[in-house]
Amino acid sequence: MPSATDASTERTFTMIGVGSAVMNLIAFTAVGVIAIENVAYGGIVGILGGVGSYLFIPWFLSLSAAQEGADGDLPLADAATSSPYHTSLGTLGLGLEAGAIVMLAVGFSIGPDFLAGVASALVVALATYFVGSVVLDR
Repeated sequence: MPSATDASTERTFTMIGVGSAVMNLIAFTAVGVIAIENVAYGGIVGILGGVGSYLFIPWFLSLSAAQEGADGDLPLADAATSSPYHTSLGTLGLGLEAGAIVMLAVGFSIGPDFLAGVASALVVALATYFVGSVVLDR
């Protein structure tokens, strides 16, 4: 049974993830609206970045806390098993954040093409998820 300190730490990591998600949602949407001049495209980029941040940040913080709290060197795969967050969701979140950045890059280079932007974002997100799952043996 987790202690009150563990629950408090987990809640803190989740609150940091929510704050980061809101910040990324606003920032990515604003960049999409101001620079690309397309509200829908900016909104999609913002949603991808926000959801990715919400999934990735708490998982990454719990990994860092597990490695810092270990007596000796703790391999990344062992830290991932001790995390209360799912490794697959954390790596998917990292992929969604990277996909949002790639979608913005596609919007800057060829204009706000939804098909090319969303396709490239999903390719990057799934590739990052796959590499992360192979590296962490998940």
